[in-house]
Amino acid sequence: MSSSLRPVLIAVWLAVLPISLRAQQQPLKDVVPERPIKVPTRKEIDHLEAVKLYGLAAQHEQRSELPRALKTYEKALRLDPDSGAIRRAMLPLYLALDRQQEATPASFARSIATRRPVRRSKKRWRARN
Repeated sequence: MSSSLRPVLIAVWLAVLPISLRAQQQPLKDVVPERPIKVPTRKEIDHLEAVKLYGLAAQHEQRSELPRALKTYEKALRLDPDSGAIRRAMLPLYLALDRQQEATPASFARSIATRRPVRRSKKRWRARN
């Protein structure tokens, strides 16, 4: 072999060696989770958006921006009409803004029906009886 060909062959061999070594390594494990990822339903997405709007409305209410807070609560209620918390938060705003007609018991009957009962500890219950 000629002396000018030897450096070229060494350079090619050094270039090919790392590629062949990489091919012999263990293949990487799949990065796919064992459980399939659950795609949220439209109702779940709407509920999360309603929760976000509920928080925003509470901030408006805290800054005494009552009309803006009420509009934000109404948007949240359109997204999650079964939410009793949103309806209960709207009631004082309707009364403060002189909109008693919308604060009628019939319009808020659903919020009372969806209200969770308060759990009492056994100690309190025993103490009363």
